Amino acid sequence: LQPADGSLVGKVLKASSQFTGLQFL
Repeated sequence: LQPADGSLVGKVLKASSQFTGLQFL
């Protein structure tokens, strides 16, 4: 696994969290 993968996963999770938050709003 490359460090970039971890960063990408973090971005995806963060984006998903924000999207989910918007959904709850």
